Amino acid sequence: MAFFFINGGAQPSSGMVLATGRVKGNTMQAEGIPDLQQIHPFSRLAPGVCQSLQQRLHRVVISTKKHLVLHGERGSFLALIGRGQVELLSPTGKTLTLSAGQSFGIGIAYHGLPSADSMVTRSEVVLWVILGSDWQSARSNTPQPASTPAPEPRSRKALKRIFLTMALTGLALVILGAAPLETTHNLMTRLALDAGRPDLAEYYLRIATYLQPDYARIYDTLGYALFIQGKEEEALAVFMQAVSLDADDAAAQNNLGVVLLQRAQIDQAIEHMHKAIDLHPGSPQAYFNLGNAYLVDGDLEAAARHYRMAFDLDANQLDAKAMWAGILLKKNQVEDARQAWEQVLSQDPAHNLALRGLGVIAFMEGQPEPAVTYLEAALISHPQDAVARFYLGLALQALGKTAEADAEFGAALANSRDLILSQMVKSSLLAPLR
Repeated sequence: MAFFFINGGAQPSSGMVLATGRVKGNTMQAEGIPDLQQIHPFSRLAPGVCQSLQQRLHRVVISTKKHLVLHGERGSFLALIGRGQVELLSPTGKTLTLSAGQSFGIGIAYHGLPSADSMVTRSEVVLWVILGSDWQSARSNTPQPASTPAPEPRSRKALKRIFLTMALTGLALVILGAAPLETTHNLMTRLALDAGRPDLAEYYLRIATYLQPDYARIYDTLGYALFIQGKEEEALAVFMQAVSLDADDAAAQNNLGVVLLQRAQIDQAIEHMHKAIDLHPGSPQAYFNLGNAYLVDGDLEAAARHYRMAFDLDANQLDAKAMWAGILLKKNQVEDARQAWEQVLSQDPAHNLALRGLGVIAFMEGQPEPAVTYLEAALISHPQDAVARFYLGLALQALGKTAEADAEFGAALANSRDLILSQMVKSSLLAPLR
């Protein structure tokens, strides 16, 4: 049985020994088989798909100093390292060592992308492998749960009455001293927001402001409920009220900065975001927001510094790392940008910014075919991404697919709010006519 598919042919890697066949359900713990439901990105899959993949795991033992995949080759696998180390070698000579618990080949398995690195075993390794064919089979053959009649939806008025009763009960407990104020506010707001009803959260919090008019946290939470409903003007006023009541509330300072940035009041946004960081220097989200503000302001160095702080504080701040990589590319640090985006994809194979970035690099390097693959993958989750549409148009144009390119340029123009990008799109649309 072949485990790695290179360049479309089934070729087992040298030194590869099959230790067991398909995984049997009752042997998982005994053999140390990884639990996919506990591993990102499998934990994000539907339970049925994850369970199906669990049954398709193959255990492979590979001796030391064996090449698994060469740079640029296409494969059809995903591997989790159970024991030992695998070294990833970039074309520029940079190396990254992966060890037990880490994975590689995610982009290859998910999107059929060519390998960005060469992969070599540094020691004897045990890999748990999912074949591309098994991945596709698990997705397509997993039975769907039987449909059940949807419950009769309650009317908005009925929901409002129920929530109002709960809210008044909670507030009564606060007034009588039977429940802490913040606990009650958090509970009621969370119930409404988790139900997808920020309007009910707003309704409750407005009542709360009458009973506790000097409590800044209520205004901060109310501002959030208003903001996610698109009530930007009201949110701004409420966040300003929160800050006036408690200038030391880091969350309120941060949130006020976000709304000001949304309104292009950049200097004021930066001022409040800095206050938030001064009050809570351990908040990765605050650094990310400040990075966004500096990026809009055109200060790339400050933006990069704050993005870096965000993902240094929290490795799961993938958006910050992806934005940081974008700045590296602007500074022509192509390999550093590539490596950062690849690291983001190793944690989230569907990350829009990382896929888009690698697509842009592929186009810049004169590789329109892989550029199309990356950019189309990026657009799956963000179909209105004007930048991805623009570069996809350029890649298709380079492949001679003029009609498809024009369609992408049109979509980019329709979704772009950037005047410079819009001008670039128009120029590209006119290019074949010159």
